[in-house]
Amino acid sequence: KTVRGYDNNEQSFRDYDTNKFTSTFFYRAAPKTRFLFEASTSDLAYDNTEPFDLSSTQDVLLAGVEWTATAKTTSVFKIGYQDVDYKSDDVEDIQGLSYFLDMYWKPNTYSTVRIGASRATRESAEQSVGGFISTQYGVGVEHEFTSVTKLDVNLSFIEDDIASSGDRNDESTELKVKFVYAPKYWLKVFAGFELHKRDSSFEIYNFDANVYRLGVIASFD
Repeated sequence: KTVRGYDNNEQSFRDYDTNKFTSTFFYRAAPKTRFLFEASTSDLAYDNTEPFDLSSTQDVLLAGVEWTATAKTTSVFKIGYQDVDYKSDDVEDIQGLSYFLDMYWKPNTYSTVRIGASRATRESAEQSVGGFISTQYGVGVEHEFTSVTKLDVNLSFIEDDIASSGDRNDESTELKVKFVYAPKYWLKVFAGFELHKRDSSFEIYNFDANVYRLGVIASFD
């Protein structure tokens, strides 16, 4: 069970409770390969039901495979069907293909490459706009220069199909770069840069943003 509430920026229309049940069956086909079958169902109830009740029942059925090609490569791929049934007849239901890919490759002990892809429904952050299908592709590289310094670079491409908002379609590109310095096991200092760009079929939603980050993370037992 998940309870989500927003206390600022007049976002209370996004408050909802959800109950989710997921069951996964694995079958080992080889020492380093497992097939999987996954089914999940969610009941999502919004607190604010005006002017539209965005509460829904969401079901996902997936089949896939997990494998370790070598000691340096691990992957999981799942593909199947998703169905979002809204309780209000005024909100368009969502059905169709769903998939997830996570692939990790370690060319050496200091570097990790991640390739990811997904197609799944997302809840909208806009009032009176139902959920939408988001398709994402990304690649990331993490490299440790020394035992206390690390660089993370991630590039993502995202396409959002928001049929409930006048057949709106958004295409976004995100680049995130972060340098981390950890002189102590309990202390991390980081500096980062993010580039966000969105092109929408509705010009009002187009935007470009450059974000700079500086931070310190301290952990105490």
